Amino acid sequence: MCPVCGCLDVYDLTTRRRFKCAACHRKFSVTSGTIFASRKLAFVDLLGAICLFVNASKGLSAVQLSRDLDVQHKTAFVLMHKLREAMTAETREALLQGAVEVDGAAFGGHVRPANLREQRVDRRRLGNRSGKHRVVVVLRQCGGRTLTRTFLREA
Repeated sequence: MCPVCGCLDVYDLTTRRRFKCAACHRKFSVTSGTIFASRKLAFVDLLGAICLFVNASKGLSAVQLSRDLDVQHKTAFVLMHKLREAMTAETREALLQGAVEVDGAAFGGHVRPANLREQRVDRRRLGNRSGKHRVVVVLRQCGGRTLTRTFLREA
C-alpha cells in the first residue's frame, strides 16, 4: 500500500528493495512512513534490534546493542530511542479501568555543592536548580496494562 495516496496497486522494483505506486508513481520502501524511514541500517538488522530490545529481561544498553548488531554506539543509541518513542506512542491515549495502582519517583536535578561553606548556594531556591529534575509516574491496572508518564518538575 502506498504511504502517500493509499493505493493498493504497486509495482515491485527488483533492482532495489523498493516499490512504485501505480497511481501517483512515487517510490517507497517497506520502512516508508515508519520510525525507521531514514535509516541506512538493513531491514534484517532493524528486526534483530527490535527482537533484542524486546527480549532483554533487565533492559538493554546501547553499548550491548552496538556489540550485538556490529554497529556504532551512536547508531544503537538512536535506534533504541526510536523504539522507546514508538512504544510510548502506542500507550499515549490508553485508559485504565478498575483498580489502578500508582507510584512515582523523582530523578536527576542534583547540583553538586561547593566544598567551601562560603561558596555554597541554597539549592532549594528555584534559580539555583539544574532544571533537569524529572518526575516519573507509573500506573498499573491490576492484572492488566502498565503506563508510564514523565513530567518536568517546575517547582
